[in-house]
Amino acid sequence: MIETLFNEFKNNLGKEDAEELLGNFRWELQKHFLVEEEVVFRVCDESIEAELCKLIPNLTAQHDSMIKILNTIEKSVPNIKDADVNSFQTLLESHKEMEEKNVYSELDSKLDKKEKEIMVARISGIPIKRR
Repeated sequence: MIETLFNEFKNNLGKEDAEELLGNFRWELQKHFLVEEEVVFRVCDESIEAELCKLIPNLTAQHDSMIKILNTIEKSVPNIKDADVNSFQTLLESHKEMEEKNVYSELDSKLDKKEKEIMVARISGIPIKRR
């Protein structure tokens, strides 16, 4: 979903609805980051090996960097350059790849069914509504 929203924004650069599309993308990305930082990454405090947990500070730093870049992009939406958008997309894709390869696959193999159910319940319990 996040990639789809980003691509909608990217494909509509210079058009009337680009700013709204960027806002939709940002909202979903921030929700994704919130869930990861408040639920997924916290399993490191509970039952996951130290090696995996060493990645978490880097991933949260990438979250912060992406939000800062988005702030810059938002300020320049009417005149944004493809290079800036492409640079952000590269960062987003490498971040996603790192999470999928090193975090989610590892969690899937390390957590038992009960731990996964607890994680899903915690995620479902986060009340996130757009203003």
